[in-house]
Amino acid sequence: MVASATREDQAEPNLYKPMVAIGHTKDLTEPQTVDAFLALLRDYGIPVATFESIYPKLRSVLPQSEYAELCEVEPAAAATLS
Repeated sequence: MVASATREDQAEPNLYKPMVAIGHTKDLTEPQTVDAFLALLRDYGIPVATFESIYPKLRSVLPQSEYAELCEVEPAAAATLS
């Protein structure tokens, strides 16, 4: 998955394409899996960020209609979100 995402990014490097990796649990029994994945991302030179930190950039690059779809709200309601 990471290799194919990297190839896609190299094909269109100017397009902002965040990759979402969700792995939350109340019972984290294998932290070494998370460490291994983070090491793989580091090896590929892929920065790790929180949604909160990339949210402003998403707002600036997504057309209003796509932003509304992403938020699953009506476009008029999305315009009032900040």
